[in-house]
Amino acid sequence: MNKKVKKCVILASLIMASLLISYALFGSWWSSEYYRGFNWHAGEKWIDLRLRIKHVWYDGDDGRECLTEDVDTQEYTKTRVQEQYWLDKERGTLKKIERTYTTRDPSEMERIYQEKVADIKKKLGESDDYELSYYFASEWKTKHSTIQVIKDDSQYEDLNKNLRVVYMDSDMYNEPYFTEAHMNKGEFEMMLDKFYCISSPHFEQRQISQKKEADYSNYKLRPSKETSKVVALMNKYLFGNDADNVHRAQTVAESEGFTEKKQLTVDWVMEHPVRAVKIFDELTWNNDIFKDKAWVDQNYESLTEEEKQRA
Repeated sequence: MNKKVKKCVILASLIMASLLISYALFGSWWSSEYYRGFNWHAGEKWIDLRLRIKHVWYDGDDGRECLTEDVDTQEYTKTRVQEQYWLDKERGTLKKIERTYTTRDPSEMERIYQEKVADIKKKLGESDDYELSYYFASEWKTKHSTIQVIKDDSQYEDLNKNLRVVYMDSDMYNEPYFTEAHMNKGEFEMMLDKFYCISSPHFEQRQISQKKEADYSNYKLRPSKETSKVVALMNKYLFGNDADNVHRAQTVAESEGFTEKKQLTVDWVMEHPVRAVKIFDELTWNNDIFKDKAWVDQNYESLTEEEKQRA
């Protein structure tokens, strides 16, 4: 082997070694499922080394947390940008990253949302889109990470000013969700217990194993006769003579476009179950007036035919 060939072999070996070392040090730097190469093995020192902006660490309720100062961004001049990092208490390694965009210009927030979703779609493909209580989310699930782009989507308390891009360790944030609406366990059970919906397949608590599986979107909900009774009674309390006593719930309902003339319907509740549960929560937060099926049946009979038909 001549000197030229030896040099080429040595150079190739050095390049391969450098790539392997780089991959080991930087986590999966080139992997789209991580935010800027911060994989879930990164600790506090590695984050300190990587962050080029001022930041502060503190002990929070959800583990060790790091908050950056405002991120200097030239693409969104009307927007404040911050980053936050969470470490797991036991492992001492990264488990969540959140980049928050705050603006008082709704059109600017919508532009940022569209651009961030488009950027991730180029890397990971189509998103799974669904509603939360006051938000709209696009989500991607990969082998190791769950990525979400979440924008405010409510007029309630002037919330339309924030957008978050969130990266989470799927092993740490593997909470089960139900139906295509991505309801959490509590919301799903409320649709069964308070709106008297019917689950297909039949739901039993012992079937849920959070550690093994989080996707229960195969569950479907359909309304029962009792569902229409609950919705009619909700309208009665929201927009009837006692409306002054349920101001919080009425405010939330109005933020969804409901008024005395345009009231809740069963179709809307089934199409937007997460938000329906939110209105129900506000309506009953200090007094569980919808106690049981017998109470619903009895009070439903006292409604007028017009009140019944509206639902």
